[in-house]
Amino acid sequence: MNADSYFEIGSSHLVCQDYALSGNYKDMYYGIVSDGCSSAEYSEIGAQVLCHTTKNILMVYYDLFLNGSVTPEFIAQLLATSIRAKADEVRKIYPISRDSLQATLLIAVMIKDFMFTFVWGDGIIIRCWNKSTTVSEIDYPDTNAPVYLMTDIEAYKRKFEDKLNKRLTNYNPCKSTGLLPFDEPYVDYRKVGSGDLFILCTDGFTQYQDQNKKPIEVTSIIPSILDYPNYNGQFVKRTMNFMKRDLARKAWSHSDDIGIATIINF
Repeated sequence: MNADSYFEIGSSHLVCQDYALSGNYKDMYYGIVSDGCSSAEYSEIGAQVLCHTTKNILMVYYDLFLNGSVTPEFIAQLLATSIRAKADEVRKIYPISRDSLQATLLIAVMIKDFMFTFVWGDGIIIRCWNKSTTVSEIDYPDTNAPVYLMTDIEAYKRKFEDKLNKRLTNYNPCKSTGLLPFDEPYVDYRKVGSGDLFILCTDGFTQYQDQNKKPIEVTSIIPSILDYPNYNGQFVKRTMNFMKRDLARKAWSHSDDIGIATIINF
């Protein structure tokens, strides 16, 4: 197995509010990405705090991921409770407001041929497994306001009332959409085999545009993301740098920050 990650500022931003971490602890490999809320002060710091806090919490719960009698949903609840508490402690050291922790949090954990995925907020999940590739996007179409790990759910309900929609879009083999519970994390758990690849991306990957400033559908970007010559070392960083140069030649760009983390079972 191997895991790597990458993040990059968008053309419309002065500060990169996306962050990504990857690595391993014993035989557990993880990828973590976070996208700070653009309206929250110091959310770039909040995104980093959430990622590093999550990394440490995953190590604490290493044995839990090996426990076959514990459901992924139960693990998600424990992660949420622990990350909230620890991240709130860490941000006070700066000190910065709790609002700085308003950020998405996407977590992937591969251990003992099993893959766990947890998503608070929006983002993109790419799976290359069973000799096929699936691309899924989670978004909030009516509000464009994701429910973050640190979101006050009751306040969110009062603010948006009848716009509490969280959408899951699957782009292939054919495009389809469905609704998810707006106030619950997306949780996925499955067995993986040799060669299976899992990628988490922030929603910045939906903000690419061509030389005429026309939007480019995310599925047109995916082949470049997957163009790994090999999976050794910092394989994601190498590929994203190649992709960056290639897209510059086409005069394609992304207005939003991007963050990506990949785990490969090889």
